[in-house]
Amino acid sequence: ELNTLSNIFTRTRKREVMQAAVRAAYTICVDLTPNERRFYQAVLASVQQELSLRSGAQSFASIMKERQAASCLAALREALLEADQGQMVPNLNIDQSAFDVLNDSSTFGDSALPITTSSHLRSYALQLGDHDSKFAKFEQMLRQALAETPDSKVLVFSFFRRTLAYIQRQLQAQGFVVEMLNGDVPIAERKRIIDRFRNDPSIRIMLSSEVGSEGLDF
Repeated sequence: ELNTLSNIFTRTRKREVMQAAVRAAYTICVDLTPNERRFYQAVLASVQQELSLRSGAQSFASIMKERQAASCLAALREALLEADQGQMVPNLNIDQSAFDVLNDSSTFGDSALPITTSSHLRSYALQLGDHDSKFAKFEQMLRQALAETPDSKVLVFSFFRRTLAYIQRQLQAQGFVVEMLNGDVPIAERKRIIDRFRNDPSIRIMLSSEVGSEGLDF
């Protein structure tokens, strides 16, 4: 009652949140196929080569290619092949945190970072086919999580919009109802999406970029 800032923010004491959810982190290993491993290794080699020739924002773009490969090989494959068909430089669309020190549109543009590619990298991408070992493991673990209780819900975070879009398509093809929250969604619509996810029992999965990681109490 004596706090002069009480009308601006609330303060919660530790003893008042003793029943808070406990976070338990698990590492889930994925066995890549030979084609997936060759593509991933080719991406790493390409990034190392580019880093030896670049600096500043250009080196950041190269690192993003490696991060996209670690996030989702299939999404990176799509970016490379789409660019190849259109004879353009592929872009990796990322959603950065509002508090990210690297979130500088004057340096990196509209969160679309250009990446270079090569004929051998495209060749490895084509050899991947439609098989995705990581998504197969992800779907298996997702189904286990949803089966824990009838009202279980799952939040899936990714730095890359391409990864989120890919996962959304794959899950919808499997019959899941999925909500999406990313930087392309207007702020007014974000609240409606969150409310649907909270209250609609048929919506048990929400995919989110960095925009959903701050200030939203789930």
